Amino acid sequence: MFGRVFNIIRFIKLSLFAALTFPAIGHANDANAELNEKAAMEKLNFLVGNWAGQGVSYNVDGTASNYFDEEFVRYDLDGKILLINARGSNDGVTNYQLHTVIHYDIISKNYIYSPYSGKVTRPFTCNLTDKNQFICYTKMQNFRLIFQRLPDGRWNEYGERKTKDGWQKTFETILSETQ
Repeated sequence: MFGRVFNIIRFIKLSLFAALTFPAIGHANDANAELNEKAAMEKLNFLVGNWAGQGVSYNVDGTASNYFDEEFVRYDLDGKILLINARGSNDGVTNYQLHTVIHYDIISKNYIYSPYSGKVTRPFTCNLTDKNQFICYTKMQNFRLIFQRLPDGRWNEYGERKTKDGWQKTFETILSETQ
């Protein structure tokens, strides 16, 4: 009888210990995940700012057309996401508007780039290279975006389509910081 009571008491103590300990461990893991997420997002700080300048679109037929591009980039949600509001125009007429959300997925250890233009979105999976190039690929990996800062501090973004001959540039912007 005494052994049975002892086992019940031991079971209760272990249950209380587990109930009090494991949520704290889960909370610690959540806190670590949030720190990792914030640290990853802080690495994209080189994109933050208000940018404006010329862009060029490269057409499949080999022709090119110029346009004016503006990019407004800022953190939101306590640094957990990066927002990019982009607008392109030609002769004062808006050609495109994009609202992009970038976040870090702690499970896959990738950034997710999700552009919205009022049409269907196609998320990209992104990584940051050692050279501070932020490279984003579509799911099929047949199109990519590359973001970087040039040595003189300007913003550089370009897109490339994968062809049978390699990567073909589809557009490029080189932007200066504005106030």
